[in-house]
Amino acid sequence: MSNENNQTEYPEIISGGGLMLAWQVKNKEVLIVGGGSVAAQRIVSLLSADANITLVSPEINDECLFRLKECGGITITNDDSEENQLARLSIKPKTGFHTFIHRGFRESDIHAGFALVFTCVNEPVVSRLAYDTSKKYKIPVNVADVPPLCDFYFGAVWREGSIQVMVSTGGKAPGLARVIRSKIGTALTESEDGEQDGGMVAAVESIGRLRALVKEHIPDVKGRMKFVREICDTWTISEIARMKKNEMIHLIKKYPEVPAYSLIYEETQ
Repeated sequence: MSNENNQTEYPEIISGGGLMLAWQVKNKEVLIVGGGSVAAQRIVSLLSADANITLVSPEINDECLFRLKECGGITITNDDSEENQLARLSIKPKTGFHTFIHRGFRESDIHAGFALVFTCVNEPVVSRLAYDTSKKYKIPVNVADVPPLCDFYFGAVWREGSIQVMVSTGGKAPGLARVIRSKIGTALTESEDGEQDGGMVAAVESIGRLRALVKEHIPDVKGRMKFVREICDTWTISEIARMKKNEMIHLIKKYPEVPAYSLIYEETQ
């Protein structure tokens, strides 16, 4: 039976938020409708996540075209015969921004093979058709600047190395989200003495290496999770960041104890 006296320790539920996820789209097919500046932003985000992109639009801006060429993608036009289109698609690159369909959007452009659909056009009829067709195939869709037609929103993302932080205002204030993102990025790259040193990123990489070694040497899952968590809680970011492999191995020998970094450093010199 639960103890009612402990209920105040449970986190408060604050409704109205979005479910913040790191969506894995590596090697998955994604469709973008539109070829302007918003589409270019989506391409950058999707390529950073290793997605495969098809874009359909009667026009394409310089940045989108640059990304297509950078990925070695192909362009298909209405002038191409169906046979030529199929032939070109058969030799398209397997990853990246691989196909630009140079024409207006058609309902048949969306099929069950797509994991996500993005519409980036200022044409309500086209956006609505893309949305309705995506829903038909149960594909999550984002209609730029139309929150009611979005299964998910894009936030303002700060990234350095393995660290990614997203700020979302639920579609209410994307401009302000970018300001907040900048302030968070500045705070995360400051060391304990206020200098910009990128120590947080180095600390993440260091903990990643330590966890790999811990898995090799400590079979108890709960025990090793507690061990690494205690290191994160008690050592400074700078100490974690500067930890060398020989120090990690020496630290693991101390398990389950977590001594101060200064002791590990002295004993490994």
